[in-house]
Amino acid sequence: MAKADASAASSSSPSLAELSAFFPKVPEAMEFESWWTEGGTRRYMLLVFRPLEELFEVLVDDSKVPLKVAVFSRRGEPLRAWDVHVGTVVDILGKPTTLHKAALGTSQWLDSTAWRLFEQRQRVEAELAKFMTPPSTTHIDGSAMAKMKPARRGSPLGGQVCAGQLARAVLFLKQRLKVFREGS
Repeated sequence: MAKADASAASSSSPSLAELSAFFPKVPEAMEFESWWTEGGTRRYMLLVFRPLEELFEVLVDDSKVPLKVAVFSRRGEPLRAWDVHVGTVVDILGKPTTLHKAALGTSQWLDSTAWRLFEQRQRVEAELAKFMTPPSTTHIDGSAMAKMKPARRGSPLGGQVCAGQLARAVLFLKQRLKVFREGS
């Protein structure tokens, strides 16, 4: 069973349905590149993630026929479109493989999704601030916020932000906000 270096999740992990609600449209295919040096020769790998099929198609160097590989998160769950991004490490046939570069369409989907979730997170955090100091979500969104805060709103992020981390942070904050809204 292949494993991926999955993003940190909150102690009460959101359900697939809760997370899926943040991603009404996922791409049919997400294309990434990876490379490594072996015996002084640079080797290339094209990885096409098919979220609906929950598998990667892998082409190494000049191969013509893709190898289909199922890749799972560290929790043993199938990877979703919101789990993969530039920097994700996936286990391809026992070899840890870092997704180094995303194709333009993949990068655009990841970036626009990240900015949409970032803005949603900001709105929920502002609403929660009316009732309490918003709690830190670093344990959930990890490096996602660190990559986005210094960037100009809407600017390209190179597909480097994990949308799943941001969605989990929004859910966490919404759960906190729900306590105050139900109490009033």
